[in-house]
Amino acid sequence: KLSAEVLTELQSSTKFERKEIQQWHKGFLKDCPSGELNRTDFKGIYKQFFPFGDPSRFADYIFE
Repeated sequence: KLSAEVLTELQSSTKFERKEIQQWHKGFLKDCPSGELNRTDFKGIYKQFFPFGDPSRFADYIFE
């Protein structure tokens, strides 16, 4: 669960509403129960949203 302090900071820096942030976090924990996202898992999630895209270069950029 995200603390009130973290939620406030995320709201301020992203302009998303509190409920939206909580929904994103809940979905993230569903996909990544450990709370960590590695390169391989990122590529799998990317392919769900962009099935015809190649996530390799983007993943390299993010994880380097």
